[in-house]
Amino acid sequence: MTSDDVIRAMNYLIWSNEHRAWWRPKAQGYTDSHERAGRYTREEAVAHSRVRDQHSGEPLPELPIREDDLTAITVAETSFLREDGK
Repeated sequence: MTSDDVIRAMNYLIWSNEHRAWWRPKAQGYTDSHERAGRYTREEAVAHSRVRDQHSGEPLPELPIREDDLTAITVAETSFLREDGK
């Protein structure tokens, strides 16, 4: 696998329902900007999403989201991700 293949494979972001923010690169904190969010492989994103237990009736603590899917969603459709609804 070339370095370009690795970069292309790292096309997942992780949304934290707990912090209502995106995971930053290398899982070093959170950001409200998907542009500043870390990029992860599918395997990394899924593994991080399974780190903590989900409690019955509650949303998953973290969600792996493909960057291509995120960019296909309009701003209005993602307003639920922000506390201010904007």
